[in-house]
Amino acid sequence: TFTRTGATTAALTVSFDVGGTAVFVTLYSHQSGADSFNVCNGTVTIPANSSTAAVVVNPTGDTLVEISETVILTVTAGSGYGLGSPASATGVISDNDSAGVTVSDATAYEGQSGTTAFVFTVTLTNAVDSEVFVPYATTDGTAETSDNDYNPDSAGVSFPAGLAASQTVTIAVNGDLHVEADEVFYFDLLTPSDGGRDVNVTDGRGVGTILNDDWPDVTVGKAVWPALLELGDALTYTIHFTNTGTGIAEGVFLTDSLPAGVN
Repeated sequence: TFTRTGATTAALTVSFDVGGTAVFVTLYSHQSGADSFNVCNGTVTIPANSSTAAVVVNPTGDTLVEISETVILTVTAGSGYGLGSPASATGVISDNDSAGVTVSDATAYEGQSGTTAFVFTVTLTNAVDSEVFVPYATTDGTAETSDNDYNPDSAGVSFPAGLAASQTVTIAVNGDLHVEADEVFYFDLLTPSDGGRDVNVTDGRGVGTILNDDWPDVTVGKAVWPALLELGDALTYTIHFTNTGTGIAEGVFLTDSLPAGVN
């Protein structure tokens, strides 16, 4: 609102500069009240017998996540008036958009050797007007780095300005031959670096489930030699143990009984 003091019998045209961090047309437009209005300056007429005139600007709605921005109108020198105080006014365009960051789970068999890629997808749910960096770190669950179950990692993913997108991160899980229960480790998102924008982690823990794919397949056989013998002869009694499975057979204990009359 432009306000004058003193005589009000005649209309008065006032000049003003347009400034602030908000970009005219892109983030707001002139709505009503001004005689002229552009990216740099404008004019407004205070009617005869009135001490005030209002200039209305209209923010342009969007879904882009950004910081609050300003529109500043400053009275400049003109005919028929002097510069009063305050000579400028600031309007604040408060952003009402936000973005979330999520991460997916990953599940796969570990393999018997080498490494298996566990792929976690990190998603930014809404576009932001500046780059967003999201750090992450893996943490142990029942799967442990001390047991060489997976290779730990801590780094981050970047999302370019103006783009809602997904980025993938691969964690290497180490294959083995041990028969064990399914195990889990975690892929945790940390606080985003967003330059003051409203960007928050909304689902920040991805669960990596390592499925066991090792199973022993054990067969046991026995043989006696020689097949025919007389009383008092010695014989060889052999037990055959075979594992044709994909996993190591650990802790196997076998018992058998000798035939009657053999000692």
